[in-house]
Amino acid sequence: MLTTVLRWTARLASVAIAIAFVLFWWHSPPRLPELSTGIRWQLGLMTSGVVGLLLGIWKPLVGGAVAALGFLGFLLIEGLHLQRFPYIPAVYVMLLPALLYLLVGVRRPVPTA
Repeated sequence: MLTTVLRWTARLASVAIAIAFVLFWWHSPPRLPELSTGIRWQLGLMTSGVVGLLLGIWKPLVGGAVAALGFLGFLLIEGLHLQRFPYIPAVYVMLLPALLYLLVGVRRPVPTA
């Protein structure tokens, strides 16, 4: 029961995040040639994180791992650029469904006797 609630919470949050991500870039897409290499890496990692969230709908463990690595990689590059721990609440919110997918994917069903 709890696993089902966590799985559906992660799925709904993932779809909402993916829609927001697409709408955010729909009106003002990035001009890739004008971006620095670090920003392009961050954009790629953020995109892979969102793709990982959508993958988690079908494969929770794989999708959660891809999303978590994408978002954490984004934060790592941002932290190296700022030379301090990055405080970006939106990225941490996007990381939550990835962590839920990892939790659901790792959890084994309890055998019934």
